Amino acid sequence: MSELFDPALTVVTLDSVEVACEISGHGSPAIVLLHGLGASTRLWRDVQARLGDGNQVLSLDLRGAGRTRQLEDRALSLETWADDLRGTLEALDIERPVLVGHSLGAGVALKYALGFPDHVAGLVLMGVDPDLSNLAPRMLAAAELIERVGLATWVADRWSKNTPFAAAALARSPEILDRYSSMLLSNDEPSYVRTCRAIAASESLAGRVGEITLPTLVILGAEDDRTLPEHGRSLARRLAGARVVELPGVGHTMPFEAPDEVAAALAEFVAGLPE
Repeated sequence: MSELFDPALTVVTLDSVEVACEISGHGSPAIVLLHGLGASTRLWRDVQARLGDGNQVLSLDLRGAGRTRQLEDRALSLETWADDLRGTLEALDIERPVLVGHSLGAGVALKYALGFPDHVAGLVLMGVDPDLSNLAPRMLAAAELIERVGLATWVADRWSKNTPFAAAALARSPEILDRYSSMLLSNDEPSYVRTCRAIAASESLAGRVGEITLPTLVILGAEDDRTLPEHGRSLARRLAGARVVELPGVGHTMPFEAPDEVAAALAEFVAGLPE
């Protein structure tokens, strides 16, 4: 399905960055899709295609990823990414969207919701850990190795032998390995390394999540070994009225591994939001 899906590309120019966005559909609330490390708008193509035209859907490349181009050097951080998101939504006249974040993107969504709670209609969090610095050992090891051997060698020799996919998901859809590898290899190597280090140094939002009172859906991969399901369940317990959907036989990369289930859960959540 995603091969036939061709959303419109829009580039939003802010003070220090040109943000590449893919936009489809019409209607409100808008749904904004935020990817994780090493990904881009390509992560969301299957899900975005399945959401249809009933809502405006925007996916964007975070600073340091995809086709987004930094015009002025700024340190990568949750605050920087949230500021970029704010500027992008203002430029596109998108008010009170549903923010959908995967992994790093979920951290950006949380940071944005804490800073601009009146500007968000709801949150959908996948592969979420409110303290991304829990990933520091993995992130720093990856950054150091990539600097030594290069991104292509790291993907071939390390990442491909320890993918974020559940074994069952890879058996169902073996093509996701090549699709994700291609997405990883399209990254600018220094930017990927900078993002790894930014995740390792991320501020913890764990102590502030109780401030969030927005409708929230937490989607978990039952076999996620990157951001552990228990962290997502713990987060959901601290969010007033949060609902949890757990996907069996799915690992960390839910939008690739289970696009039908993710799109259905997302559509149901958005349909149930208060007017």
